[in-house]
Amino acid sequence: MEATEPPAAPPSPGRAGVSAGRRIPPWILPLGTAVAALIALLSWGIATPVGSTPDDDFHMPSIWCAPGTETGRCELSPKGTDFRRVPGLLSEKAICYRSDGGATSGRCQERQAPKHLVATDRGNWDHSYPPLYYRTMSLFVFDRAGESILLIRGVNALLAVGLLGALWWALPRKEKPLAVVPMAVMSVPLITYFIPSTNPSTWTITGCAALLPALWALPAASRKRGVALSVIAVVSALLAAGARTDGALFVLMTVGLVGLMRFREYLAAPLRLVAPALSALVGAGFFLSAGQSSVLAGDITTLDRDIGTFDLLAHNFLNMPDLLLGAVGLGSVGMTGWLDTRFSSLPSYLVLGVWAAMITVGLRAMTRAKAVGVTLVALSLLVYPLFILGQVRAVVGEMMQARYMLPLLIMLTATALLGADGVAARLSRRSYLLAVGVLSFAHAVVLHMQIRRYVTGLDVTGFNLSKNVEWWWPHIPGPMAMWVIGSIAFSVAVAGVLSTVRASSRAVAE
Repeated sequence: MEATEPPAAPPSPGRAGVSAGRRIPPWILPLGTAVAALIALLSWGIATPVGSTPDDDFHMPSIWCAPGTETGRCELSPKGTDFRRVPGLLSEKAICYRSDGGATSGRCQERQAPKHLVATDRGNWDHSYPPLYYRTMSLFVFDRAGESILLIRGVNALLAVGLLGALWWALPRKEKPLAVVPMAVMSVPLITYFIPSTNPSTWTITGCAALLPALWALPAASRKRGVALSVIAVVSALLAAGARTDGALFVLMTVGLVGLMRFREYLAAPLRLVAPALSALVGAGFFLSAGQSSVLAGDITTLDRDIGTFDLLAHNFLNMPDLLLGAVGLGSVGMTGWLDTRFSSLPSYLVLGVWAAMITVGLRAMTRAKAVGVTLVALSLLVYPLFILGQVRAVVGEMMQARYMLPLLIMLTATALLGADGVAARLSRRSYLLAVGVLSFAHAVVLHMQIRRYVTGLDVTGFNLSKNVEWWWPHIPGPMAMWVIGSIAFSVAVAGVLSTVRASSRAVAE
C-alpha cells in the first residue's frame, strides 16, 4: 500500500495562495473603482450638448454671471435690471432640440445658437437659489462657452467621486459600503445623468449621499477617522445646501435623523457634536437666505386648478409611485433631457429589482433605531412631495421632477443598509455576479439611448452610434467609442462598489 502525503497546508489568509512578492496592493481595487466611476460619469457628461439638462437656460447664465458683470461674459442689458447679456450658446434659443419627443439631434445648435451676446431674464440675479454652487462653478468659465460647460461637468463628476472616495477611506471597513452602494444600486439613469451636469442638483445629490454615512459613523470612530468624517460631513452639508434650498432642508433632516438614531452614542462623545451642529447651521443659513424657501411658507404663485384640497391630495397620493420610480427612469418624470428622452422599460425594471433586493436584504436586520430611521425617511418621501404639490396646486408630473426625490431615496437606501455591526446587506458570490451583470446591462442600454438621442435624434435607430452622425463634440472619441468606454468603465466601477459589501461581510465575520 502506497504511503500518502500529508495534505498541504492552506495558504495564509493574507496571501491567498500567492507569494508575498506578487500580492496585489490593497489600494489598487478602490483606486481602480474610483477611476472607472469617473470615466463612466464623464462619458455621460460628454454624451449631451450644451443646455441638455432641465432649466439649463437658467443655470448656465447664473454660473456666468455669478461673479458680477464683466464685458463679453455677463453684461447689463438695456432691457432692464432683470436682464443680463450672456453668450448666445447659453440662451434659450440655443436649446433648439427640446420638446419634440427627442427627434431633433444636437446639430440644430450649430445653426440656431446666436453667435453674439443675447439678453435673458433667466438667471440667479434674483437670488432664488443659494449662491455657492454658481459662484464656485464660475471659476471654471473661460472664453469658449462649450468647452467651459464640458469642464464644469467634469469637475462635478470629479467632485462626486472624490468626496465619496474620501468617505469610503474614512469609514471603518465594516461600514465602507455605506459610502458608495446606496448611489450605485440606483444610479441608472438619473444619478449618472445629473452628477456630470451643470444642474445644481449634482451637488445636492452628492452632498446628501455623503452626509448621512459620515454622521452615522462619526460618534464611534477613532480620533483620526473622526476628524476626517467631521470634515467630510461639513463639506457635504455645504455642497447640498449651497446648491439648492431643498438641499438645505435635506441637510437639516439628515442631522435630525442621525441625531435621533445615534442619540446615546453622541451623548457619550460630546465633542463629536461639533460636525452635526456645524452642518445644521450651514443648512439653516442657506435655507433661510434663499428665495426658494418661500414654497414652504406658502408665498408662491399657484396653478389655477379647480379641484378640492382633499381630492388633490388623494390624486397625488395615489400617483406618488410615478414620481418616486422616476429615479430609475420609469414614467413621464423619469426621462432625461428636458423630459424628452424616454428610455426602454426593461433597464429600469432591472435596476429597480436590484435596488429593491438590496433594501429588502438590509431590512432583514432591524434595530429599534433603524426602524425609526427607515420609517421617518419613508414618511418624508410621501409628506414632502405631497406638501409641495399641494402648495402650488399641482399634480404628480407637474412642477416637481423625479430628481428632487433622489436625495431622499439615497437616504432611504443608506438607512436600510445600516446594521448593528457594519452593514446589514450580505451578497453571495452568485448574487454579486447577478447584480453586477444586471446593472451593467441596464447602464449600457440606457447610455446607448442617451447618446443616440443627441447624435441623430431618436427617430433614427440602429446599433452603430457612429453611423450618420449629425452632432458630436470635436476632438473627442466618437459616439460608439465613447459608449464602449463608458459601458466598460461602469461595469468595472459597479463591480468594485458591490465588492465592498462582500468585504464588509468578511470583516464582520473576522
